[in-house]
Amino acid sequence: MNKTAIRGLVILLILAALIIAMYFLGELESLLSWQGASLLIASLLAFAGPSIMASNKEGKEKRVKEGSPSPQKKKQKKSSTPAPQQIPVFALAPEELNAVQEVFRQTELPYVRLTATRGCTDVFDSKFGGMPYLPPGFEYPHNKNVHSERKPLKLLCQLNFAQLPYLQGYPSEGILQFYIPFEDSEDIYGIDFDKPTRQDSWRVVYHRHIVEDRALLQDTPCFTDEDAHFPFSGEFSLKMEQALMPIIPSDYSWEDFFQNVLEISPIGQVLKAKYDEDDVREALLELDPNSTGHRVGGYPFFTQGDPREYSEYKDHSILLLQIDSDDEIIWGDVGVATFLITPDALMRCDFSEVHYYWDCM
Repeated sequence: MNKTAIRGLVILLILAALIIAMYFLGELESLLSWQGASLLIASLLAFAGPSIMASNKEGKEKRVKEGSPSPQKKKQKKSSTPAPQQIPVFALAPEELNAVQEVFRQTELPYVRLTATRGCTDVFDSKFGGMPYLPPGFEYPHNKNVHSERKPLKLLCQLNFAQLPYLQGYPSEGILQFYIPFEDSEDIYGIDFDKPTRQDSWRVVYHRHIVEDRALLQDTPCFTDEDAHFPFSGEFSLKMEQALMPIIPSDYSWEDFFQNVLEISPIGQVLKAKYDEDDVREALLELDPNSTGHRVGGYPFFTQGDPREYSEYKDHSILLLQIDSDDEIIWGDVGVATFLITPDALMRCDFSEVHYYWDCM
């Protein structure tokens, strides 16, 4: 006889003894009432519950020891309906990808990657924020907007071309500065969406000849970071590295490249015959991981489309500066700012018609 049978017999004997005792005491009627029955059941559970649980535990341990499957892990019956297959993400074959990248290399432009690190900088350094280089006689830029009360603008970025790696067409000397409003109740950082080259609430300034005598330099207006409407606080030093980047889909000339260069190339003909065009376009979006970030030169990145595409500013094809959002720099809702110039104006170092734009998600 196993332990479970023994426990059952003990419970029956106890129950019989209880009924006999209550019979002789004249309480059998009370026992048969629902209150009595409830009390009896509760007593039996209190007595037998731990024994039953122990029995189950022993049985489970025995099954595991003997190698039999646990009741909770019984093998389920196979369904006659096949499981739905996951659709694989479209991707070009390695040899196709290599051929496409060869075509992309025809569009590569040099650029300087800027890596911003929070820290103190010198007045002559390339940087984001901080103390700008202010030569003697220079009139500090103020907001010309009629509603701004001629408040001073704040340095967004300073580029010392003597420190910058060589970029063809860009100055090799001098300091270029970018100023935007420090206080902007509309949170648009001085941009004029109707006339993006109008430098009323922002400014781009070029100092061709550098005065190195620090005693002659001007002091910077005092700013505080309290309640500021500015993409960042403090200042950042810049690490500068030269690199190459191919055309990116956010540039307005991407469509011309896709139709008139890529599609008519040998690999383009193969892809056109083999795949759906939308799949190919989607795959090409993932080719260049360097479209975002801070840089000088290369192709500009836009989060909501190139503003030059349907405007008079298509000739502003040179990227003077791009400042992206990151952990410590933020343009609206994770946006990016760009400053663009025409090749002719850059050659003449004329920064009066720079195109300033930023957008966000």
